[in-house]
Amino acid sequence: MEQRYTRISGLDDKIKSVSMPYLEWKVLFVIGENTVLGDITELIDEGEDVIQSALDLLLEKGLIEITESAGEETEQVTEKEKKTDEEAVPEEEEIDLKEEEQDEINLTEMEEEEEQDEKTRIKVSAVEEEAAGETEEEIAEEEEQADDKTDLSGLFDESEAEEPPVETASAPPVEPEKKEPAKTAAVTPTGKKIMVIDDSIVIRKMIEIALEEENYHLINATSGKEGMDSFEKDKPDLIILDMMLPDMNGIDLLKKIKEKSDTPVIMLSGKDSPQLVENAKEVGVNDFLPKPFKDEELVEKVKNLIN
Repeated sequence: MEQRYTRISGLDDKIKSVSMPYLEWKVLFVIGENTVLGDITELIDEGEDVIQSALDLLLEKGLIEITESAGEETEQVTEKEKKTDEEAVPEEEEIDLKEEEQDEINLTEMEEEEEQDEKTRIKVSAVEEEAAGETEEEIAEEEEQADDKTDLSGLFDESEAEEPPVETASAPPVEPEKKEPAKTAAVTPTGKKIMVIDDSIVIRKMIEIALEEENYHLINATSGKEGMDSFEKDKPDLIILDMMLPDMNGIDLLKKIKEKSDTPVIMLSGKDSPQLVENAKEVGVNDFLPKPFKDEELVEKVKNLIN
């Protein structure tokens, strides 16, 4: 049966400290619920061997897990049910005992218990007697030791034991070393600001890796409201906007942005339906980028619009 892959739960928290090649980020983005190797190769233009290597790395880093297919799960359930049924059938020969044999067993157990109780009582009496004798001997020995003790405190003169203080020459005070005031490093202006509005941490990470050598200052937002607030506050030079956001449609947010500014917008979409594309064009989108995308495609589109 073909292996299926699924992202782990709590991925957003673990992914923040992970460093890996760009292809692995793309594969991680493509993986959904019970995704097979063939599904990934259809979305990413790479060979199966390359994709499998990326999957192995994601498994090693604990970002995805292998989930069994439905056929395997059914086989396991059937096998468990068979084992349960077999264990539930008792063997009559082991359970059914004759009444006479059972009575003999009960009588033997009672005799053994009485014998054990008698041995226990004898041991307890012996231990108590021995403990009482040891206590008397310890008391007598402590009294003898107390008589032999002698107060030796008078044999020594405490005044003689004290050594006279040794005078030491006081060292001249050391003047603190004068330090020059720290010089403030000159702050160089950052590159142009690009705001990414997408609730997927994987997409935001892919964009960050693709643009890391372009000297751009990235600003992230995970919802439409957060993106609108950041847009009004930070005044970005370009916006990369996801078409589907958790709190609103990306096209509605695009409309609000275009009403206030002519800032260029690249829209990300995993569903390139003609109607959505047409709606975005009517509102004023500047370019489209399908998901998953190639980093060189993103860099080219950003440069064309931001310059």
